[in-house]
Amino acid sequence: MSDIDAKLTEVLDWAQAKLDSNQEPPWAWDQYTKLVATITSILEGRAATISMEDSLLLAARQDNEHPPHSRIVSIETVRLRRGLADPILPM
Repeated sequence: MSDIDAKLTEVLDWAQAKLDSNQEPPWAWDQYTKLVATITSILEGRAATISMEDSLLLAARQDNEHPPHSRIVSIETVRLRRGLADPILPM
Protein backbone atom coordinates (compact mmCIF):
# COMPACT_ATOMS: atom_id res chain seq x y z
CA MET A 1 0.00 0.00 0.00
CA SER A 2 1.43 3.36 -0.98
CA ASP A 3 1.58 6.44 1.24
CA ILE A 4 -1.28 7.99 -0.72
CA ASP A 5 -3.46 4.94 -0.21
CA ALA A 6 -2.59 4.89 3.49
CA LYS A 7 -3.55 8.55 3.93
CA LEU A 8 -6.77 8.11 1.95
CA THR A 9 -7.68 5.11 4.09
CA GLU A 10 -6.94 7.12 7.24
CA VAL A 11 -9.26 9.94 6.11
CA LEU A 12 -11.88 7.38 5.07
CA ASP A 13 -11.79 5.77 8.51
CA TRP A 14 -12.05 9.20 10.18
CA ALA A 15 -15.04 10.22 8.05
CA GLN A 16 -16.74 6.87 8.60
CA ALA A 17 -16.21 7.21 12.38
CA LYS A 18 -17.87 10.64 12.23
CA LEU A 19 -20.86 9.12 10.44
CA ASP A 20 -21.04 6.18 12.84
CA SER A 21 -21.06 8.46 15.90
CA ASN A 22 -24.42 10.02 14.88
CA GLN A 23 -23.38 13.24 16.61
CA GLU A 24 -22.84 15.39 13.54
CA PRO A 25 -25.35 18.01 12.35
CA PRO A 26 -27.38 17.16 9.22
CA TRP A 27 -25.40 19.49 6.96
CA ALA A 28 -22.13 17.84 8.05
CA TRP A 29 -23.55 14.33 7.67
CA ASP A 30 -24.15 14.97 3.94
CA GLN A 31 -20.58 16.20 3.51
CA TYR A 32 -19.12 13.17 5.32
CA THR A 33 -21.24 10.87 3.15
CA LYS A 34 -19.91 12.54 0.00
CA LEU A 35 -16.36 12.32 1.34
CA VAL A 36 -16.69 8.59 2.08
CA ALA A 37 -18.12 7.92 -1.39
CA THR A 38 -15.41 9.97 -3.11
CA ILE A 39 -12.52 8.37 -1.23
CA THR A 40 -13.96 4.92 -1.83
CA SER A 41 -14.13 5.63 -5.57
CA ILE A 42 -10.58 6.96 -5.63
CA LEU A 43 -9.23 3.91 -3.78
CA GLU A 44 -11.09 1.54 -6.10
CA GLY A 45 -9.74 3.40 -9.13
CA ARG A 46 -6.20 3.31 -7.81
CA ALA A 47 -6.50 -0.41 -7.10
CA ALA A 48 -7.62 -1.04 -10.69
CA THR A 49 -4.56 0.62 -12.23
CA ILE A 50 -0.94 -0.45 -12.38
CA SER A 51 2.09 1.68 -11.63
CA MET A 52 4.25 3.17 -14.37
CA GLU A 53 7.14 0.89 -13.41
CA ASP A 54 4.93 -2.21 -13.70
CA SER A 55 3.56 -0.93 -17.00
CA LEU A 56 7.07 -0.48 -18.43
CA LEU A 57 8.09 -3.96 -17.28
CA LEU A 58 4.97 -5.44 -18.86
CA ALA A 59 5.62 -3.62 -22.13
CA ALA A 60 9.24 -4.84 -22.18
CA ARG A 61 8.09 -8.43 -21.61
CA GLN A 62 5.55 -8.16 -24.43
CA ASP A 63 8.20 -6.77 -26.79
CA ASN A 64 10.44 -9.75 -26.03
CA GLU A 65 7.63 -12.21 -26.76
CA HIS A 66 7.26 -11.07 -30.38
CA PRO A 67 9.82 -12.31 -32.89
CA PRO A 68 12.27 -9.61 -33.95
CA HIS A 69 11.69 -10.26 -37.67
CA SER A 70 8.18 -9.95 -38.93
CA ARG A 71 6.74 -10.02 -42.41
CA ILE A 72 5.92 -6.32 -42.33
CA VAL A 73 8.17 -4.49 -44.74
CA SER A 74 6.57 -1.09 -44.70
CA ILE A 75 3.38 0.38 -43.38
CA GLU A 76 2.67 1.75 -46.85
CA THR A 77 2.76 -1.72 -48.42
CA VAL A 78 -0.55 -2.55 -50.07
CA ARG A 79 -1.92 -5.92 -49.11
CA LEU A 80 -3.29 -7.90 -52.03
CA ARG A 81 -6.71 -9.46 -51.66
CA ARG A 82 -6.70 -12.98 -53.00
CA GLY A 83 -9.79 -14.57 -54.49
CA LEU A 84 -12.18 -11.82 -53.45
CA ALA A 85 -14.34 -9.87 -55.83
CA ASP A 86 -14.53 -6.12 -55.56
CA PRO A 87 -17.04 -5.07 -52.93
CA ILE A 88 -20.44 -3.85 -54.06
CA LEU A 89 -20.63 -0.16 -53.33
CA PRO A 90 -23.89 1.62 -52.52
CA MET A 91 -25.28 3.91 -55.17
